[in-house]
Amino acid sequence: MTFRSWLRVSFVAFVACGGGKKGDLQVMSYAPSGPIDKAELVEIRFDKPVVDDAMVGKPADPTAVTISPSVAWKGFWQDRQTLMVEPTEALAASTRYQVALGGTLAKRTAGFKFSFVHRPLAVEGVWGVDAMSLAPDGEVPLSFNQPVRAADAAVHCKLVGASGDIALTTPFGTTDEGANIALKPATKLAPGAAYTISCAGLAGAGGNAVLERPYALAVRARPPLSVTKMMPASHDVPADEVTLTFGFSTPVALDVARKALTSKPAIPGLDQGYLSGDGTEYRVTADLDTETEYKIKIKGLVDTFGQKLPGEITHEFRTGDARPRLSMERGIFALEAGAKGYPLWSRNIGTFELECAAIPRDKIVQVVTTEMNYDPWGGNDDDKPLDWKALKLTPKKQVTKTNGKNKWLLSELELGKTCASSPGMRGMFLAEVSTDDIKPDPNRSWWNPRRNRVLANVTDMGVLIKTGTSSGLVWVTSLSTGNPIAGAKVAVYSPQGKQVWVDVTNAEGLIKIPGSALLKQQKSVDDENAEHEDWDSYRSQRLIAIVEK
Repeated sequence: MTFRSWLRVSFVAFVACGGGKKGDLQVMSYAPSGPIDKAELVEIRFDKPVVDDAMVGKPADPTAVTISPSVAWKGFWQDRQTLMVEPTEALAASTRYQVALGGTLAKRTAGFKFSFVHRPLAVEGVWGVDAMSLAPDGEVPLSFNQPVRAADAAVHCKLVGASGDIALTTPFGTTDEGANIALKPATKLAPGAAYTISCAGLAGAGGNAVLERPYALAVRARPPLSVTKMMPASHDVPADEVTLTFGFSTPVALDVARKALTSKPAIPGLDQGYLSGDGTEYRVTADLDTETEYKIKIKGLVDTFGQKLPGEITHEFRTGDARPRLSMERGIFALEAGAKGYPLWSRNIGTFELECAAIPRDKIVQVVTTEMNYDPWGGNDDDKPLDWKALKLTPKKQVTKTNGKNKWLLSELELGKTCASSPGMRGMFLAEVSTDDIKPDPNRSWWNPRRNRVLANVTDMGVLIKTGTSSGLVWVTSLSTGNPIAGAKVAVYSPQGKQVWVDVTNAEGLIKIPGSALLKQQKSVDDENAEHEDWDSYRSQRLIAIVEK
């Protein structure tokens, strides 16, 4: 290696070494003073001029400096009190070099000298294996930042365990040398036991500088393949949305885990689960039968190291009743006028309460533009009771009792009759179904809410509204016949509740409307300074249309 870098690192001279009495000349700084990974210029700066002006820039006296181990060098005076030295030979790795002043300079500085290490040795860990899963009868492959003699590594490295130290040997001979060295423990490791790889006093091949500090790395011997966890484990497991979990001591492949699992009675989708990132846990979620004994069997499992699971493992659990559930479409929903009612499914619910109100025509926009979120992809904000007072609506309530255990029951809610005392009534209804039988899951409150809220539009008219930046249209058709509806009055509102357009559909059930840029008066998406939320709202082109016939 040749010197390409002129990086200078300075330290006060009193940390260097000297000998004899203090002279009349002091070293104020020198470089390098510690480990270096690439060649650097040697710089020694004195507290006063040492040479006259004629020597500045001229070669230094060959006896001014000695470097050991010996290496050829050339030097010059950068100024009257700064000596620069550049070795002309490549420096060896893992080697400590001592720089000492010679001749008159040595006498005047009381034998000043200092040292630095070129490319100090570093242990980079194990290579090609998982440190937490070493083969009990295998090798310990160590990786270094430079070549190391295998014999030296075996002498200066070892395994430390609870039962004492384990020496490392050289399975490929003592002459082996390289940055990656495979050593073998003198005795077989205990499966599953924890160890520490320890290295101290080791130098790189041909070097004289050992590790600056002892190296230690926690490792573990690979345990035999076993099943460490099988869940659920109780005799009263809720039957729906059951997550079955199987843990393994060592990684397995997904297809192998799927094939190894069977159950009686059969669990649909048992072979469609997934593995954790480290391959040691298999999970699958399934709906099970109620009040049923299940027996899980794991047989023929092999891990990624080729270890086989001895025999077969069985696990039993029993399901109890299904969780109380309410299930219905939430958010904004259109219900055909010819339907018997709004469908609500319940299971293991003793009673549920329907609280609802018909929405007058002049309050529809207000209800739709409140803080309640009716986005179909986001559900709705039903974690708190409806604030009917704020909406200026008077709701009606109806309590319904159900019967039947562990079976889904369908209730068809006649909204016109219940919410407005007007059977068969069409229009908008805000309804909330709740029950105290459901106990919220603190980890998945969204999965089985106690309240189910819907803004239902009971109608025979299907409305499609599409807008672009410059134009748009509204198309009205009959849900029962599919035919266009002519003569329907269409009022278009902005998301803020402002009426921005009114028209009547033609024979094809269509009206044309201006683009959203005009109707909503929003910034262009090309405006790079626009807020992200504005841009997203603009892109979705949300407008409200009230259609009457």
